[in-house]
Amino acid sequence: MSVRMGSATDGAAAGMAELIEEVRPESLREPSLSFAYAYWNSFRGEQALPALERIDTRLLASVPGAFLLLDVIGRGDDFRLRSATPSAPADWSEVRMLARRGVERRAPVQTRIGEKRWVVLPLGDGKGEVSGLLVAVAVCKPAAAASVEPSASSDDRHLQLILDSLDEGVCLVDADGRITHYNKRLAEVLGLPEALLASRPTQDEVIRFQASRGDLDALGVDSEASLEQVTNRVQEATGLIRYERKARDGRIIDVRINPLPDGRQIRTFTEVTARRTAERRLESNEALLSEILANLDAEVAVYDADESFLLGNRRFREKNPHLPPDAELVGKKYADIVRLSIAAGVVQDPRAKKDPETYVARRTVELREAKESSYEHDPESGRWRFIRMHRTPAGLTIRFVFDVSEQKRVEEELAAKTALLELALENMGDGLALYDKDINIVFHNRQMRDFFGFPEELLRGKATAERMAKFLAIRGRYGGGDPSVQIERVLSGFRKRERHMYEHTLPDGRIIEVHHNPLPDGTLIRRYVDVTQRKRMQAEVDAKTALLETTLENMGDGIAVFDRDLNIVLHNRRMREQFGIPESLMRGRTVSAEQVIRAMAAQGHYGPGTPDQHVERLLGSLKSPETGRYEIKEQNGRIVAVHHKPLPDGRLVRRYSDVTAQRRTEAELAAQVKTLQAMLENLDDGIALYDADLKLLIHNRRALDYFDIPEDELKKDPSAAGIIRANAQRGAYGPGDPEAHVTRYLETFKGAEPHEFDWTMFDGTVVKVRNIPVEGGRIIRRYTNVTRSRS
Repeated sequence: MSVRMGSATDGAAAGMAELIEEVRPESLREPSLSFAYAYWNSFRGEQALPALERIDTRLLASVPGAFLLLDVIGRGDDFRLRSATPSAPADWSEVRMLARRGVERRAPVQTRIGEKRWVVLPLGDGKGEVSGLLVAVAVCKPAAAASVEPSASSDDRHLQLILDSLDEGVCLVDADGRITHYNKRLAEVLGLPEALLASRPTQDEVIRFQASRGDLDALGVDSEASLEQVTNRVQEATGLIRYERKARDGRIIDVRINPLPDGRQIRTFTEVTARRTAERRLESNEALLSEILANLDAEVAVYDADESFLLGNRRFREKNPHLPPDAELVGKKYADIVRLSIAAGVVQDPRAKKDPETYVARRTVELREAKESSYEHDPESGRWRFIRMHRTPAGLTIRFVFDVSEQKRVEEELAAKTALLELALENMGDGLALYDKDINIVFHNRQMRDFFGFPEELLRGKATAERMAKFLAIRGRYGGGDPSVQIERVLSGFRKRERHMYEHTLPDGRIIEVHHNPLPDGTLIRRYVDVTQRKRMQAEVDAKTALLETTLENMGDGIAVFDRDLNIVLHNRRMREQFGIPESLMRGRTVSAEQVIRAMAAQGHYGPGTPDQHVERLLGSLKSPETGRYEIKEQNGRIVAVHHKPLPDGRLVRRYSDVTAQRRTEAELAAQVKTLQAMLENLDDGIALYDADLKLLIHNRRALDYFDIPEDELKKDPSAAGIIRANAQRGAYGPGDPEAHVTRYLETFKGAEPHEFDWTMFDGTVVKVRNIPVEGGRIIRRYTNVTRSRS
């Protein structure tokens, strides 16, 4: 279809031409026009005009609004309609002058004709010539005040920078469901085109755009009807809504909707895929650990660094039925748990009955110091308990309680035997065997026999070590090879007269630690300890330690941990790189802060001054007991933010963040603000910006002349009412009540559309006052001296 444009002499067209103005994105209040401009601008790149062929008509059709895509025929007098959205007007002859002007100017133009506002955006052919036009049209509506009032200072820019640095996508939705503010991360998390967000769409439009791409399943709905129900329920929410949904690419998005008192909503979208994967892995590990603990014969209880209860295994619950359920017990101090046991009468120690608090204090110190082992005896039942406590690198204390009543009974029976047996019993651990000078077994316990699967009859009487070795070799317990050679190797180990220890793995996978202890009289004691659980726990600790070290090494910030004596006990690669510290200097587990400072001072890292001066200054800052943050500037110009955090146990954590780029950006913004202020001050007209409450935010020196009041008087009441009142009291508005003048002249500030009026000052100067409403309910007033033109 070809459409012929009218002549430039047409009267109506000439009138339209007068309305043509430069396109300013901030002046396009209608979403369709904002989207058209943002979409056009996104294709510009390094070229003057975006290419016609790059415009995606499918995307235009998915965005609310009326759009026309035209081909330019000949020199720009003729146009062909390439495509149009369903809502585009059938009769568009009134845009003929705009289309022609867009070709001539090679730049965007816009105009308002009646109730419609048009925007014409020229498109290129890739060779520098205009080959098409993107036309958007919208019905004019009163400009809605922005939901959030922008600051007159650079703080809003800083806030936007902060929002854009977040990992979460954030947007502010007004009471009508329209997205008014958002950060860059939002488009990435939701997979939305930047051009769509730039059009400030409603939440309904965003969801429908996602649905048009086949995202209904990802949104958790199966039809447009249920989609509308979800949209209405979210928009009408009065309390915090939080849920998770799965994106179509498998990512998990955490959605938080927080309604505000004025009807707006803050919506946050966080990708939590990695977190949920880690949580599932942690849950699996925790389930495995719980299974292991549940099957231990010992009572196990774990306490944190503050001596608060964390968890206990099944055996612990069985042996302590007097304690409250886990839901109440978790977080309770160890001292309080001991008091509960005393009150329940399960503690038979006479000292607990005589002085309960002293007993509680002693037991608390034992836990705090992680006393390795102790025995407790209940005289009434005759039961014995063996208590062992272990402190983990993370500061947790694990308390093991074994019922060793049977072991104690054996000890008491053997106590009447020879002194040699008493010596053996004193060295008793999990398994025990006593050998004479000829390596014959003269004593053994059940644990030792069970570990190696020896039949009881094999060890009756005076069994030899050779018989035991032969028994194990024949059954392949020493691996493949000649049994006679294996037996001789085992016996040579028995004959060694040095104390030593080695590990032996049983066929069922258990690991036995064998302690070889020769005695001065030629006898030998061998103790066998099942260390399977300890080895497994150590492997888990090693794995977690390796994970922590990997995490630290890959952090963007530098990290250093200092002990009480200001030794660096932990640091990462980033910390060394930030300060240029050689890796050789930090090699080893710990290095003192003073060593590092002196080495860096010798290289001139800290600038002028002696090494002693630098040591005194920097060690003084490390000793500060207050949490704080400050910045230092390196010799190479980099700026590092230091986060100083002392810990309750006397240690210190410092985090070092490179903020050079951030400070450079802030300086650039400050320079821009200074430049804009200088431009404002050099205007011939007076300029003043008022907020929604008509409080004066910004003005230039020229505006003071038109306010016609001293600057000191203005500072007392920097508002439109204050300026009018001061002039009224001096008679600037004639006789009458000053407050009546204030009320009358404040009416000139009202109105959603720009307007102007004349005002004559005391000295006869005629001032044209332009009233220009802007976003956020604010008003710009421009004062122009028109005395000469009016006369």
